[in-house]
Amino acid sequence: MEFKLVGSKEIECVDGQWSPPPSCIEDKMPCESPSSIPNVALYQADQTQFSHGDQVTCGCKPGSGNSKQMKIKCLNGEWKPLPLCADPSPQCELPVGVEFVSSGGHSMSKRRTGFYKVIRYRCTSADKNIKQATCVSGNWTPEIECPAEEGVCPPPPQVSGAQQTTAGRNYRHGSKIAFSCASGFRLIGAKEITCMEGKWQSPPQCVERPCLPPQPVECADAPRLENPNLKIEIEGKSIYLTGAKFKYVSRSGYMLNGPTEITCSMGEWTLAPGCLEMSCGSIPKVANAQFEGRTKETYEPGETIRYECDAGFLIVGSPEILCREGNWTAPPFCEDVSCGPVPEIPNGHVAGTQQERYLPSARVHYQCESNFQMIGGNFVTCLNGEWSQAPVCKDVTCEPPPEIAGGRINIKKTKYLPGETANYDCWQGFKMTGTSTVVCQNGTWTELPKCKGKGGKCGPPPAIENGDLLSFPMREYQQGTTLEYKCPSFYVLKGSQYITCTDGQWSSPPVCLVACTASEEDMDRNNIELKWSRETKLYSTSGDYIEFRCKAGYVKEQEPSHFKVQCVEGVLDYPRCRPGRSCTVSTDHMESNNIQLQSRQSRTSTYPSGDFIFFECKWWHKPVSRAEKFRAQCLDGVITYPTCQQSWFG
Repeated sequence: MEFKLVGSKEIECVDGQWSPPPSCIEDKMPCESPSSIPNVALYQADQTQFSHGDQVTCGCKPGSGNSKQMKIKCLNGEWKPLPLCADPSPQCELPVGVEFVSSGGHSMSKRRTGFYKVIRYRCTSADKNIKQATCVSGNWTPEIECPAEEGVCPPPPQVSGAQQTTAGRNYRHGSKIAFSCASGFRLIGAKEITCMEGKWQSPPQCVERPCLPPQPVECADAPRLENPNLKIEIEGKSIYLTGAKFKYVSRSGYMLNGPTEITCSMGEWTLAPGCLEMSCGSIPKVANAQFEGRTKETYEPGETIRYECDAGFLIVGSPEILCREGNWTAPPFCEDVSCGPVPEIPNGHVAGTQQERYLPSARVHYQCESNFQMIGGNFVTCLNGEWSQAPVCKDVTCEPPPEIAGGRINIKKTKYLPGETANYDCWQGFKMTGTSTVVCQNGTWTELPKCKGKGGKCGPPPAIENGDLLSFPMREYQQGTTLEYKCPSFYVLKGSQYITCTDGQWSSPPVCLVACTASEEDMDRNNIELKWSRETKLYSTSGDYIEFRCKAGYVKEQEPSHFKVQCVEGVLDYPRCRPGRSCTVSTDHMESNNIQLQSRQSRTSTYPSGDFIFFECKWWHKPVSRAEKFRAQCLDGVITYPTCQQSWFG
């Protein structure tokens, strides 16, 4: 009776207790049908399975050379005794190195040839027992076994991937066998092995050649080694054994063409993947611009798109964008270079109908009022969003002609038109040099005459406006006499304060320049305030400059240069500002420029002139305009919107 072990064959002492022991149960494994045994026929009813202990009658199939019947029994899944029946058409090769024996036990002198069902043999070594083998399914059963002769080696071991460069049949003590590896393999160990006392020395091995580090793939990051244990460092250099694998991952904008893994085999890496550059999606929108070409869903790498700004806008940046690595290069933006209303000029007006906006290079002409003459060109030009310097209409009327020493004006008026004249007479005892008549030309008088006294004497000194002589005037002065003038407070004396009588003529007298007062009333009337001072009143001497600016919510009516005013003999030519128009934020502009109001900004849509409006880029967009442009000011109904573009890299 057969038994089998159920459970662990070992028990363990744990905390003073033995673990559960195994148990032995009777093994009653069934057997397959005896007809599955080669060349065996069953002499009773067959079935697919027989139980433990069943006994059947069987025999060899016809042609096997054995016609005896036998009884066999199923024990533990095996038939005992196992019947041995030869192949009817044997194909077993006769063994070598044995001596064949007849049924009578005599050696057979001649070498057998052909195929046999059953052979009887004796080993040629020390073992002289007669053995029998049957040809079953193309193999000798039991296997032919003969112990080697003392000092004689069996056939040399087979080395995978190697070739023997020497061959033989009898390998005695001292025989040598050499090996070489096939292409792509490297020999590890001794090239030759020797037969030593019936045993071969340890044979070498043929291992595949290692690989050098793989070449990089242009569009991929450095590859990742999947099995680091196959990397070896030799003399500071890395090599990779057979089976090592690298995995490539493409960079953004590219796809890998082919397998993403390479493997080291026979000293070479398998084929690495190629690179496919990704195409681009829709064209980026540029506010106030159009692009050439037709709209498509995708664009191939290397395709270009050219933008053109609308009238009144100037392209900033390259007008072309290029599809590269799945993304467009940065698009340009269109800057508004049109001009607003033309500046007004004092004592002049625009010739023709005015417009709210003017395109670049537009010209607007001016005309001066009567008795005013234009200085500079008679037009302004729109350049890069600003007007060129406006002309000036100069007053060409003349003030009363000045007094001259030793003479007087016949008839004196308060103002003279261009071309009008005035006449001088000399006092008694004085002689005139030059013409007695002067003419008003371009706001100034022609050269004045002079009155010389007799004997080098001078008449009364000339009076100066807003100034005084420090001595009592006389009718005559001797040659060489010097007199002094003085100006009152806040007046500036221009020229020498002294005059001298020389050869009957006084030297040129000084001028007292009138002071200027910038008053709150005048500034309120013109909607302006002092630029660098919080004072409501300012005194300045003639020749000084005062800078003004518009009050909050007002815009300039004149060129910026007019807001720096010079005090000219008590007169300030005030600049003027007008109320600015309110601004309404355009959602269309914000959408096309990829911007939105900042979260801290009040959500009103209308802003008074002068107020600041704070913008920011939409999500996943980056600024194109400079940072200060996102703090836009409402100026006379106009908002200059900043611009953002899509951030393709997140």
